[in-house]
Amino acid sequence: MKRKNVFWLAVGVLLLFGSFPMASAKNNLKTVSATVASNLSMLLNGEVWQPKDQKGERVYPVIINGSSYLPVRVLAEALDVDIQWDSAAQTIKIGEGTSSVQGTSSIDLTQLPLGDGKYTLMGPQKGYIYLASPPRGGDGAYKQGEWINTSEGTFDMTQKAVVDGAVKWESELTIELKGKDRILTGNRLPDHATGRFPIDPSDDAYRYDRNPNSIKEKLFQVVLPAKPLEASKASPVTPGAIGVMLTGSLIFNGLDAAGRDAVAHETQDGCYGHPEKDGSYHYHNLSACVDDPLTGKHSKLVGYALDGFGIYGKYGENGKLVTNEDLDAFHGHSHLIEWDGERVEMYHYHTTVEFPYTIGAFKGTPVRQGLTYF
Repeated sequence: MKRKNVFWLAVGVLLLFGSFPMASAKNNLKTVSATVASNLSMLLNGEVWQPKDQKGERVYPVIINGSSYLPVRVLAEALDVDIQWDSAAQTIKIGEGTSSVQGTSSIDLTQLPLGDGKYTLMGPQKGYIYLASPPRGGDGAYKQGEWINTSEGTFDMTQKAVVDGAVKWESELTIELKGKDRILTGNRLPDHATGRFPIDPSDDAYRYDRNPNSIKEKLFQVVLPAKPLEASKASPVTPGAIGVMLTGSLIFNGLDAAGRDAVAHETQDGCYGHPEKDGSYHYHNLSACVDDPLTGKHSKLVGYALDGFGIYGKYGENGKLVTNEDLDAFHGHSHLIEWDGERVEMYHYHTTVEFPYTIGAFKGTPVRQGLTYF
């Protein structure tokens, strides 16, 4: 199944490229009026061509301001050219080497390793999530998606279903430094648009995930140490929030309630978020709607873990794409970073494209009360 968020990429006039299924439509797209040209005939290499999608359904060009457009994937596949959407770099890649996130190393998005069952109860372990107790079980995806290859232990992120919609919210998040404390106050709503939840039965994603929850506003506050310290003993991550993202929403660990890879199995919207039972919109990995481009420099801060340490994007020193091998069992490391406007050598976490995506265990002491709701 293809991603369904549509990005119109005009690269020419008349019968050329049009749309591409992608992870995030972002906020800089504009709405246009289009006419479906169902009576337009097309020739490909001199022969009549009727383009079809991966389901075998007919695809018609649309006309915008006198020019005709087709989905870029449909035309690329007809011409036998590889094409992928790199959500990490926000880039459509056409031709050789299309399916990887680039840095000084690369990760193939079409064969990401599944994190199913990769948790430990015995302490931190690289590539695993340290839990206090086994997953409790519960609701999850209704049906396993075709993008998951259980025999190979991989999944194809580029083919994962995406929840439709572009619902906007009034996000609130303030961050205040007060003495030794960093006080975060917000309403859990993101500063970007989300999909429509509960997932509508008319949405293709409903075939795989029937998330019945609605996104709800709820005021919260969390008090973190402004200068966090490494604890003498590791703390396991919790089933709920493990941190607050600068988008205003929360981030959970990389597992679902059954101990499976939440990013692979659960269906999220184009920003990689969805709500749980209490209405909390959250992510399990770095949101595709967070600006984290490949610049040759270290990623910026994207959030705070509940132990006070910073969560940074997926690029480390000199802009190198960070993988599990570059990080410790907590999913972090120490070096010079930007922290409250200063350059300091300090421990911090990184997000990664591969499981466990964010925190494997708390390096510092997480706040006991977690988030305080009003």
